[in-house]
Amino acid sequence: MQYQGLGLREYYKNQSTPGYTLIASVHGYTVYPINMLGEVVHKWKLVDKLGSLAYLLPDGHLLTSGLTPKGPPIIVGKDSNSYA
Repeated sequence: MQYQGLGLREYYKNQSTPGYTLIASVHGYTVYPINMLGEVVHKWKLVDKLGSLAYLLPDGHLLTSGLTPKGPPIIVGKDSNSYA
């Protein structure tokens, strides 16, 4: 199979749901929403490396999970307010 590059290949307006697609590399520091024509419409630079998700909220804000140097807190017992 020959490498063909990345990007928008085909666009059928009558078969598409309007909106944006988020482009984010795993453990990267940048998230881009692209429009239906494949054009970057914004760019977010993250403070921490991207974790496992990125969501564009209805109000236009970006919600992400981030990787921190210390990792997640360790929960001791059933009380979620008790951390090691």
